[in-house]
Amino acid sequence: MFKKFFSVVLVFVIFCSFIPNSLAVTDKQMSYIEEFSKSLNVPSECFLFDVESNSREDCLPRTTECALVPIQNIKDHKKCMKAIFGNQGDKQYIKYYHDGSLSKNNAVEKEVEREALEMKRNNPKSLTFVITYGDESVGKLYVLSIRSGGGRAPRLGYLIKKEYSGRGITKASAKCALNIMQRMVDNKDKRYSFTKLKATVAPANKASNAILSGLGFKKSAKTVRNRYGKRNEYTYMFKLKCRNKNKSKKIIA
Repeated sequence: MFKKFFSVVLVFVIFCSFIPNSLAVTDKQMSYIEEFSKSLNVPSECFLFDVESNSREDCLPRTTECALVPIQNIKDHKKCMKAIFGNQGDKQYIKYYHDGSLSKNNAVEKEVEREALEMKRNNPKSLTFVITYGDESVGKLYVLSIRSGGGRAPRLGYLIKKEYSGRGITKASAKCALNIMQRMVDNKDKRYSFTKLKATVAPANKASNAILSGLGFKKSAKTVRNRYGKRNEYTYMFKLKCRNKNKSKKIIA
């Protein structure tokens, strides 16, 4: 009887080890979101999202609260980025990300500092967020060249910690980013004149290709080649409000 009870307790402890300390966005995370959301004139609630996992083996709750938190020059965000991109990262896991190589920890920290400083600008050229699951920082999502102008589209990128992959968090965070950007389009802010969003993915990266397709990105007929090699290119078109009608429409590229 005692052995059976001990076994149950052990299983429960192991189960809990996979669950974040809190399943709610923290007050500190919300303070970062609220401050930044004002600069974009986007409601802070737009930075929050829920995740529903389709994995039968997922021991985490099916629905939990997550967020896109503006990256900060703080220990927690640096720790998260170093776990993914730094010396202790898994090179095999990030093989499809850029050139597939890991960076030195000090280089990762400097990158976080640069990105955090950019996010403090009144009109940042690029957006960088830390993906959070409960009170845990679990990944990174960014939109480059959001003020590029000249008809050029911003570019989306993302990567999540290996232990959190396959849970639907990445797709949900990308969808959240699309909602934020749609609000920016609706606001007709002169600082941001984008009407579409681009993303490039290695053809062999089936998971990321599926995420973009599932979110409504359209895949180009031909692959493109950048400095990291051959890539599939995807385009997402934002809805534009009609001037004389209440309906919205998507523009054609």
